[in-house]
Amino acid sequence: MTGPTGPGETTSVLDDAKAQQQAAMAVSAPAFVPACPGAGKTHVITSRHLQSPRRLLRQGRALISFTRVARDQMIRRCRQAGRADLVQAPHFIGTLDSFLWEFLVKPRRAAEPVPRLLESWAGIKATVEGVDREVSLHRFPMTLDPSQSPAREAVAWDKLDYDTRQLIEASTYSQQAWEDKILATRKSWCQQGYFTGHEARVLALWNLHNAEAATGLLGPLRSRFAEVIVDEAQDCSAADLAILRLLHDAGLPLVLVGDPDQAIYAWRGAEPQALGAFAAQLSPTPHRLTGNWRSSPVICHLASTLRTGQRPPDTSVVRDDDIPALLLPTQFAPSGSRHLHAPTGTGIVDAFRALAEEYAVPAENCLVTAYKYATLPGITRERPNTNTITSLAWARTVAHTPSASGDDLARACAIAVRVLFGYWYHRARPAAPTASWPPTACRPARSTARPSRSCTACPRPTKNGVRKCGRP
Repeated sequence: MTGPTGPGETTSVLDDAKAQQQAAMAVSAPAFVPACPGAGKTHVITSRHLQSPRRLLRQGRALISFTRVARDQMIRRCRQAGRADLVQAPHFIGTLDSFLWEFLVKPRRAAEPVPRLLESWAGIKATVEGVDREVSLHRFPMTLDPSQSPAREAVAWDKLDYDTRQLIEASTYSQQAWEDKILATRKSWCQQGYFTGHEARVLALWNLHNAEAATGLLGPLRSRFAEVIVDEAQDCSAADLAILRLLHDAGLPLVLVGDPDQAIYAWRGAEPQALGAFAAQLSPTPHRLTGNWRSSPVICHLASTLRTGQRPPDTSVVRDDDIPALLLPTQFAPSGSRHLHAPTGTGIVDAFRALAEEYAVPAENCLVTAYKYATLPGITRERPNTNTITSLAWARTVAHTPSASGDDLARACAIAVRVLFGYWYHRARPAAPTASWPPTACRPARSTARPSRSCTACPRPTKNGVRKCGRP
């Protein structure tokens, strides 16, 4: 039975689901809490955190997620409950990247140059140096094998996008030469204090394997945190699990919450099988959340047919409708958006519309979801040597999109300024600056010769050796 069939059973199902959540809130660390879709994982984690006493605590709790959206949601719920103290030290609410950086990497870095954690190498426009093609560093995903000491890094050549692969294949440099240049370029940026989440994992593993470094890091961690909760644990990569295992072995209480059936990040190294082995080490008896507070019985049953193994369908907690569901087998195109309906060979959108008409579903009830701005060339999807017209078109689209984020708007403005100023100032090349240009003072290079009384770049006179050329 995947859902309630009457008032009495509805109460029983609801009580069982609440009892599971209460048990998960109270379970002692270390523990593993596998949760089905719609089980209220964030509610359970936040409620567990809200049970903390209001008095000043010597130890806190770390709530770790994989996205800033989940982080912000947990922070918001604490504040809405009147517990702003739970988002401040000694507690910690943040992403796994920020946790590794703050507690396992940054304390061991020199103060100068100031260490900075980047979301991606795209944030600083780092390009690979010493090769015959201009390719951004962020276009080369890296792999990390934590089973070796030190952990072995390599370029994930099989995960390059099409454009990057074409550039590498057209290069006169070998793949090994490219990898050497990629690692050398990255090293030079790291020496300037810039790191991404990948480098944070490399350094965290090295520090935890080094006896002296581990001693200096683990003591403060154990002293500060009574437990560490990791949400969406199914998204942990092999390196993430290796770090968490080292923290567990060092005596840091861990609670992992996640659903192996929702492991969708295998492309970046997530390993659900390795999670299962580590979860068994944490708690031989998992504390399951099988009540789905979001989906109907039909959806719960349909989802169970897509799983591996013989696990029964999840229980629909608050819905008892029997609206049918129809799956559309899809043949995805290797590139572009021309995906096909597998049984008929027609476009998947056309098949969707035809079925909606067949079942008399009005257009206003047909909901299509897609990744936000998936078809726009965002900052992390820029192609090498993108022409200025394409960049300017993207900037205009973002500027006219009411729901555009602040980051996208800032990026769009920066592109517009760069492109238009480049056109006005460098292509137009006026004979002399106009009064509307804000003059910029610039001092000439130091020379033993007496400075000229006129500027060679423009006819404006100088004053006391300072040129008022007005160039941008």
